[in-house]
Amino acid sequence: MKWVYRTNQSTAQSGCLAPAVGKDGTIYAGFFRTFLALTPEGVLKWSYPRTNFTYLTGRGAALAGDGCVFVAPDSAVVKLAADDGSVLWRAENSNSQAGWPVLSPSDVLYYGSYHANVLGYSSDGIRLWSAFNTYLFNFDPALAFDLTIYGSVRFGLLSLSPLGRTNWIFQCESDPLGSPAIDGVEDIYFGTRGGWFYAVRPDGTLKWNRQFGSRLNCSPAINGEGMIHLGDQSGNFYSLRPDGTTNWVLNIGPGAIESSPVIADNGTIYVGCGGHLVAIAGGIPPAQSAWPMYRHDAQHTGRQSGPPAQAPLLTINRTPGNGALEVGLSGEAGRAYTVLSPQTCNIGRLTQICSALPMRMRSG
Repeated sequence: MKWVYRTNQSTAQSGCLAPAVGKDGTIYAGFFRTFLALTPEGVLKWSYPRTNFTYLTGRGAALAGDGCVFVAPDSAVVKLAADDGSVLWRAENSNSQAGWPVLSPSDVLYYGSYHANVLGYSSDGIRLWSAFNTYLFNFDPALAFDLTIYGSVRFGLLSLSPLGRTNWIFQCESDPLGSPAIDGVEDIYFGTRGGWFYAVRPDGTLKWNRQFGSRLNCSPAINGEGMIHLGDQSGNFYSLRPDGTTNWVLNIGPGAIESSPVIADNGTIYVGCGGHLVAIAGGIPPAQSAWPMYRHDAQHTGRQSGPPAQAPLLTINRTPGNGALEVGLSGEAGRAYTVLSPQTCNIGRLTQICSALPMRMRSG
């Protein structure tokens, strides 16, 4: 044991879920009514102050690219400075019992709650949109490379566009638990209360499913060979091939597997089972996918870093005879581009020419 940091909260309120680790080794941990930043030696750096309305219920942080920290206490979202925990901004909303925040590569924030809606915020605290105002149950989302948002709703998996529009809802036999994971070809994986495990394609169609003997409380983790790792309440830990067949299975009980597995860079798999922490020799690092495991990575940053952007090539040629412009755009498949044009441009014609790529267009 290196150290233990004890809070002043009662035992019933002391649960800490999935601490996040910053680039400098700072540990960020959310408890029932407080949020802490600890040094790697276990010394308190700062705490986010308790107020009458601050209920974190154990949920933690999303770590921005510049080191700042996003947390979601009851009915608000807050951006904190990493060095001293000072509040950079706080945005109030109606999301009681809020879920975990996640961040895009440009630090656009998305999060939902158990009983309200999904919200999108800019990195400077401006609310961008509010969507899907219904009972979300356990909305702990994952982000694809194109920033599609996947999260749980009652008896289904919800897919939202980066602008908050519903793409589809995949219906399943019971409530999804944990958070989805995404593999290298953008397929989505998640388990349910009833013991079913699903693989769903990006268009919302079923790839495959299979039923396990007991409840699947945790999120899956996917390695670089596409193997999917998950545990159930009976203490069995599974490695599945991309087609859903069993690669291997270990019983690591006694006790239930309630925590989500983490794959370290050296391929070692860590997972909690009952009162044990178990390390499993793997050898294969995490998948180079948009969201290979719970909270995106082993540090639980909750931030989708994204692949390097390919610069788009815009070509404009004047058509002889009628003075029209022919516009062509080539770029990275699956990435959205924004095209700005003069007020006099025929946006409809431009849309027709560039329909092969996802993009947003406006004049001005």
